Amino acid sequence: MLTDEAARKVHKSLFGKVWNWAGDYRGTEKNIGVPIRCISTEMRTCLDSCQAASNFGPSCAIFPSR
Repeated sequence: MLTDEAARKVHKSLFGKVWNWAGDYRGTEKNIGVPIRCISTEMRTCLDSCQAASNFGPSCAIFPSR
């Protein structure tokens, strides 16, 4: 199962030597991404979508038809 904690651990493992904030959510507003108050919710939505894609493959509704 994809979890927020697991995703942050992977991020820290991949980028911890590059960015000291790797694996942590940002604590200040930026002109990128979503507002701070929405980060954890959007992350959960993204992880749920990835889980659905893993379970159901490319025919899953998260992949629009082309």
